[in-house]
Amino acid sequence: MLDEAARLTGNCHVSKAGLSAHEFQLYARHLAAECDRLEHQLTGEDAE
Repeated sequence: MLDEAARLTGNCHVSKAGLSAHEFQLYARHLAAECDRLEHQLTGEDAE
């Protein structure tokens, strides 16, 4: 989503109970990839 300053932000909701480090990394990488994909669709670029 875009915040009030027109910055692209992303979030996901995951239960912490039983969450392993590997699962956390999986969610973080997937979120980053989806944010990059949306950024590219909106702007045609992938600026970090």
